[in-house]
Amino acid sequence: MDMQQLLAKLKKDYLNEFPQKIKVAREQYSNSNWPELQDTFHKLKGSGKTYGIPEISEVCQLLESLTEKTPNKLSEVFQDALSLLLEIGQKHLNNEELSLNDDERFKRIQKQLA
Repeated sequence: MDMQQLLAKLKKDYLNEFPQKIKVAREQYSNSNWPELQDTFHKLKGSGKTYGIPEISEVCQLLESLTEKTPNKLSEVFQDALSLLLEIGQKHLNNEELSLNDDERFKRIQKQLA
């Protein structure tokens, strides 16, 4: 297995495990566990960059900031944000792209930080 194949396998494994990471975030949110939720978004932001999925990083950067600064505003976009993250993961598994600039969910998340 060459390096490209290894990286592709690691990315695929990450994306296959991604729904479980979102489930953890959902549980943390349900328990109002803001520090752990913020940490989860921070880790997802970094892993998105590591695996070449910048959309995950962009969304999670916003969610991390919301969780840290104004968790009360997070409730207005949380479900949309998780569905967006899951869609991003699925699109990348299918080698498809998703434009965040055209996504209404992403715009609503951005608006919460304005």
